[in-house]
Amino acid sequence: MNRCGGGVGERTDASPMADHLEDHMCNYALRAPDSLLNAARRLAETDNTSMNQFFVTAIAEKVSAMETATFFTQRGANADVEAYLTILAQQIPVVHQ
Repeated sequence: MNRCGGGVGERTDASPMADHLEDHMCNYALRAPDSLLNAARRLAETDNTSMNQFFVTAIAEKVSAMETATFFTQRGANADVEAYLTILAQQIPVVHQ
């Protein structure tokens, strides 16, 4: 398995310094419907960014959302529901200023 996911991508960081980088860059051929690419192109242009940056940002947002969902699912599995309901039922005084 190479750094780009098992031969799926092609490394683009061929410089000697690249081995010291935490994240390595890879190429990935993307097949997408014309309508989706056209919308992405339009939005990237509106955002004054490249298509590459648009896709990298979109992927990062999706990865973040999925990892966040996993995090809270795992945390929820360890939750003490009774303690939560007890705290929720407590009346907290409201201070008016």
